[in-house]
Order: sequence, then C-alpha cells, then structure tokens
Amino acid sequence: MTSFLGHFHPLFVHLPIGILVVGLLFKAISLKSENPIYEAILPAVLLASFVSSVFSAGSGYLLSLSGGYEKDLLGYHQWAGIALTVLTGVLYFLVTKNKIKSLQNVFWIVSAGLLGITGHLGGSLTHGENFLSFSEEKYQKPVIVNLPEAKVYTEIIEPIFAEKCWSCHSAKKQKGGLRMDGKAFITKGGEDGAAFLAHQAAKSRIILRAQLNEKDEEHMPPAGKPQLTEKEIKLIAWWINEGADFNKKVKELKATAEIKSILANLSTPSISQAEPDVPKENIDAADEKVIALIKNEGVAIVPVAINSNYLLVNFNGRKVKETVWENLKKIGDNVVWLKAKNLTVGNGNLEVIQSMKNLCQLDLSGSDIKNEDLSKLAELKNLRVLNLNYTNVSLQGLEALKNLKSLRSIYLFSSKISKTDWPKLKAMFPKTQLDSGNYQVPTFEKDTLILKKEDLVSE
Repeated sequence: MTSFLGHFHPLFVHLPIGILVVGLLFKAISLKSENPIYEAILPAVLLASFVSSVFSAGSGYLLSLSGGYEKDLLGYHQWAGIALTVLTGVLYFLVTKNKIKSLQNVFWIVSAGLLGITGHLGGSLTHGENFLSFSEEKYQKPVIVNLPEAKVYTEIIEPIFAEKCWSCHSAKKQKGGLRMDGKAFITKGGEDGAAFLAHQAAKSRIILRAQLNEKDEEHMPPAGKPQLTEKEIKLIAWWINEGADFNKKVKELKATAEIKSILANLSTPSISQAEPDVPKENIDAADEKVIALIKNEGVAIVPVAINSNYLLVNFNGRKVKETVWENLKKIGDNVVWLKAKNLTVGNGNLEVIQSMKNLCQLDLSGSDIKNEDLSKLAELKNLRVLNLNYTNVSLQGLEALKNLKSLRSIYLFSSKISKTDWPKLKAMFPKTQLDSGNYQVPTFEKDTLILKKEDLVSE
C-alpha cells in the first residue's frame, strides 16, 4: 500500500511548484501595482501551496521507502522539501495575519531559492545527477572491429547492461541496492546478494529475473522499460558460465555454435559506420514514385547519408514479390547497400542485383544461393562487403569472385567452407578480411598438465 501511494509523488510534486511560482509572480506584481487584487489573493495561493506540499512530502517519503535511490541525494531532497513546506506554512500565517512585512519579503525570496534547490535535487534523483549539465558525457557503445580480439565484458556485455539495466542500477539510482555500472559494483551485488554466480548462469539472479514473466513484480527489467532480448540473455548467460571474467577476449572463451552465431552478427557492418561505403561520384535522385511502390510492400528504403541520393534497401528478412524486383531494377543505380537476408534465388532477382553497378554492401545471409549463382556477383566491381553467413556456398563457388579487387570483407559463418579450405581461401583473397565465426580458443600452458614417467617414480 505504501509503495502504491508513493507512486503518486510525481503527480503531487508539480502542484506546489506551480502554485508557488504563481504566488511569487503575484507577489512581484503586487509590489509595483496599486491593484489590491494581487495582494488579496496571496493567502489563498499560499494555503493551496502549503496543502499540496504536505501531500507531496508525504507521498515522497512513502516512495523513498521503496529504496533504490542514492542516500545522500535523497536526504538533501527530503530536508529541502520539508523546509519548503514549513516555510510556506509560516509565510501563509504571516501574510494572513499581516505581520512583519519585512520578514515576509525575506521568506518570499528564501522560498524561491528553496523551490529551485528542491526541484533540482528531485530532478537529479529521477534523471541523474548531471541531468542539467550541458556536457554530453553519455555512454558510448563500443564498435567491434575485430571480434576475436574484442573484450567480452567491455564490448559485448556492458553495452547490454548500459541499455537495459543502468536506468535503475547505476550511480543515479540503485534499486535493491544494486549498481551495474562498474566491475566493483556488479561483483558486490545488492540487498538480495550476488547478482550472478560465476559458472552458474541458471542460478544467477540476473538470468532468473530476466526469464520471469514480464507481469511478475520480480521480472527485470521492469515492465515498461526496454526488455532484454533472448539473444542478449543468452550472451549474458554465456559470459557467466564461462566465469564472468571482466578482461578476457572472445577468442579466450569457449562458445557453442549458437553463441558463435549471435557473436558473428555483432561485427556485421551496419548503417552507423563512421565512413559509409558509398561511391564518390554524385548521382541523380531515384524516382520517388518507384520508391513509394517498393515501400508499400514492406521494404525499407532510406538514404545512406544526409543529402545523399544513394540508398539502403532492407527486405527485413522477408520474401518479396516479383514486382518489387521489377521496381528495384528501375532504381538499381542508386542502391549501394542491399540487405536481402533469407533470399530465395529465382525469377531473375540475381540478375537485378547484378545490374546494381554501384552496390557496395550485399547481405545474402540465410539465402539459398548456390555456387553457380556467385558468378553473377562477379560483375559488381564496387562490392566491398559480402555476407554469406548460413549459406551453402563453398570454396569452388567463391573462386568466381577472386577478381573482385574491391572486396574488403566476406562473412562465411556456417557456410560450406571447411577447415582445409581456409588456407586456399586466404590465398585466393589475400587482401580481404575473411570471417568464419569459428573462433578457436587458444591453449595456455596452465591448461594441460603433462606427466612424464620419471615424474611418477618416487625417490
């Protein structure tokens, strides 16, 4: 019940603020105006401000019992609120009784200052201590350039915590006494104990609460907040099961095929690259009517950059109608990024892709493209990134692309490239980054204990 009433604080707190601001405005006007109406209305304004302040302070106290707020900041806010409430009550008494005019003026000035301080402290509790700062010291999600060398916690796990957990578990707020914005805080845990148990994801609170029904009060993140995806939960569980180390790299942890698949997508080039792949030459804008027809079929089309006529086309993993391909051919020169995941090759769609002479990035992951189809991509002289994850292409088919000098990256996770093919593939594409997703865990000296016969002979 107390928690329920406490949640009315954000509603009540704005009443005394607004009413007192009106009172301060009327007081300022009354000092320069001969109209007695402004002075006469002040007692009613102060009474309304005092009553609403009492409700605001009471609901604020109940809300504080739920915990999760920085203690010192909460204390300052509470005492400032109480002081403002008392001061408003005293000022109401003085104005009503028309006593000590000089003291009234001092109290009006002090109340204005207290109102600002109380409001600022309350805003800091809700939005963080730097919520009025002009600096842009926001968390920057790291860009994974070399996945095997990426630090698992810093570059994969922490970004998940930052997006989904820090709003309730960081410097500005610690629900359940838990902070998750640093190694020392995560390791320490909260009021309920450790947030995780190394090597035991199934018994770790982070995982258990994330897997609860969203309507459950214990579910984390709370309902209404951005939720952890299934893949994010699996990545966190993987990190915990591998020891929850804060310094190890991806290549130093064992990973199942499923985890490798999730990790492989983390390094797939995206629209947010600092230097996007677009031709240097200018081009006329594509026909807006044709673009509209394609968009009507559920295909996403956006410019790759501001004031650019080059386009990114994303099928969103769905199969598209033949009419979409017909219209794409009409604007083919403008398409530089094509995301055609799960494409079913046929009806001349590869010929349409082949005609996109400015295409720089092509995602055919999960498609049914065959070795013999790859020769049609050999005409794409500007192609720099090719994603063939989850396809049946092999070394034999990729040979058709060896003369594409512009190719910078080829993604081949879960393809038909075998370990024995890899040296040949590297020789075929000496200047191209080849990503198989099959990261190997190196062997360290401490991993294996070798006993020789003489070691077993006692002296």
